Amino acid sequence: MPDLLVPAPNPEDGCRLTREEYRPDFRERDARIRGRDSGKLVRCRFHRVRVVERSLTGYLQGELHSLRMRAECGERVRIVLAEDPAEDFGPLPGIVVLGGRTLYQGRHPATGGPDGAIRWTDPERVGPWQEFIRSLYRQGEDVASRFVREVAPLVPPCADKE
Repeated sequence: MPDLLVPAPNPEDGCRLTREEYRPDFRERDARIRGRDSGKLVRCRFHRVRVVERSLTGYLQGELHSLRMRAECGERVRIVLAEDPAEDFGPLPGIVVLGGRTLYQGRHPATGGPDGAIRWTDPERVGPWQEFIRSLYRQGEDVASRFVREVAPLVPPCADKE
């Protein structure tokens, strides 16, 4: 996996956005970067990298179905196993980089769903993350081939089991 060292996301260095503030902030910044690369660790070229565990939960199975459909519609999606990336500061956080200018880390409290994000605009923080995502993307496997091999043969999960 990538040898690139990325700065650990420190919420104290970023701007805390509530869920209500995050969406308009993201849309405004996304509109300004047309023609520039963007990446998500999920418009110009958007490179989505999904880090997955070997053991697929029902949720992850469903997400891989969704990602496969997005890829069929032209989105670039790669899969990386969780054990592959260097995770010097723990599990990789949910990160989005917009045009090399803005870095977002989604916030998900232990109580459940999304709760806004932390935003950074410092080039010294954003740049390494953008390169890290690009590197993961280059080394990842196309979602379509992984889906055929690992997900398609599975029985669909029941909604009430997870």
